[in-house]
Amino acid sequence: MGGNGALTPAIWSLPSRLCFERYKKGSAVPEQEQPRYSEAYPRFSISQAKAKVGTERRILLWRNQDNHAIGTLRFEWEADQRLTLKPRIQDLPYCDGSTADAELDISQELTGYGRSQYFTICPRCGQRIDIVIYCDGYWQCSKCHGLRNRSSLLDRVIRISIELGALEDEVGNGRPFRMRQKSYDAKVERLQELAAALGKQPRRVPDRRFRFNVSGSWEAETDSLLYFESGFARGLPW
Repeated sequence: MGGNGALTPAIWSLPSRLCFERYKKGSAVPEQEQPRYSEAYPRFSISQAKAKVGTERRILLWRNQDNHAIGTLRFEWEADQRLTLKPRIQDLPYCDGSTADAELDISQELTGYGRSQYFTICPRCGQRIDIVIYCDGYWQCSKCHGLRNRSSLLDRVIRISIELGALEDEVGNGRPFRMRQKSYDAKVERLQELAAALGKQPRRVPDRRFRFNVSGSWEAETDSLLYFESGFARGLPW
């Protein structure tokens, strides 16, 4: 977003190192430790955005691995042809969000049962994709960013330990309120499978290289969220 509040589309044809240059000095994340997996960066799904058009929950709120908010994204869906992204990203030490505004073309394809599926075109490789990732000053697909899924970089014991811990937190003390019995039974069965697969091996956690994680949830506009976003204008940490 420019200083006058005008939309500043990302310039896809020029290489950008803004993501690193701003934080090289004094950063808590040395450049050699910049995460190279997709879960560490803000992500946006075209199909999810289409489902939110006309609903109250159409603001994407991103949080980091400590559940602290690090950004929001508002979008404008223009007649199933164009999508304008207006994100605000802050407090992500390896990613500069000052150039994150962008405009994306929308591609539509008819599927079975007369339904439509929506995609965007990756500005670099031209492939139709559902999810775009903001990294190194660009919104692109994971392949063009050179990003992999975090799980593919972790060994088997660590992957099992992570999933097992998450399931224990979710269903380890019984069926949560409003969870369907069928879902609860499936999760308990999966928990038992993982415990058996781990056996007597000690649990392991990822090292520092894999500590970053950005997740998103769709939220309605509230006074608290507006105040939350206003911290960007004041330059305040959240």
